[in-house]
Amino acid sequence: MDLEVATPRWAGHPCIVAATGPSLTEEVAAICAQAQPFWKIIAVNDAWRRIPTADVLYACDAKWWNAHKGAAGFAGEKWSSHEIKGNDKRQAAEQYGLKVIAGEDASIFSTDPALIRYGRNSGFQAVNLAILFAAKPIVMVGFDMRLVK
Repeated sequence: MDLEVATPRWAGHPCIVAATGPSLTEEVAAICAQAQPFWKIIAVNDAWRRIPTADVLYACDAKWWNAHKGAAGFAGEKWSSHEIKGNDKRQAAEQYGLKVIAGEDASIFSTDPALIRYGRNSGFQAVNLAILFAAKPIVMVGFDMRLVK
């Protein structure tokens, strides 16, 4: 498995990073989708179900990719991160065609195009990927930062 380098492919484009919080309603998802193709979209985990036209689907956990059978219905690029110790994605990457970038445990965004930082959740990592793609501005939706009961 070759690790990816995140090139500044979205320079000059704004980006929406959509997480799975309850504020990602059908109405918000429709507004996001209408902003394409100029606005780029990264869907985090199951957010792709609300925005199936997203450019990128990002999920960190191999368990997620396996449980969702690689998100077979998603047509965009599928990205994840990899670290030999504790976050090995070699099998999932091969099985589901994932683009994989090196990752490390830290809570500050990386500016190294060959590395994202974990920040303890996939949403943080997806924002880091948008930064490395040189998207500006980056708008976050569905990041509710709370447990919903």
